[in-house]
Amino acid sequence: MQKVMITGYGATTASGDTLDETWQALHTGQIGTGPIQRWDASEWPYQIAGELKNYNPRTMLKDRKLLKVISRQDVLGINAANQALAHSQMLTY
Repeated sequence: MQKVMITGYGATTASGDTLDETWQALHTGQIGTGPIQRWDASEWPYQIAGELKNYNPRTMLKDRKLLKVISRQDVLGINAANQALAHSQMLTY
């Protein structure tokens, strides 16, 4: 049986740009959902979503060349992984 060890954590959510911000929002009752702002959702059956309010890929990932060839989801995943590495203190960014 293999074991998994969690050494650090990170998150980018509609409630916060880091896990600490997200956790604080949850504790204070702030919600991350609201009216969709990124596109016209007037003809959609639902106009409420959990969008990232401060999404800026250039602040989330320093490698400009990589930003040109990866998706938004990749940026978010790499950002959360970088946060987890920094939290673990195994590698700093």
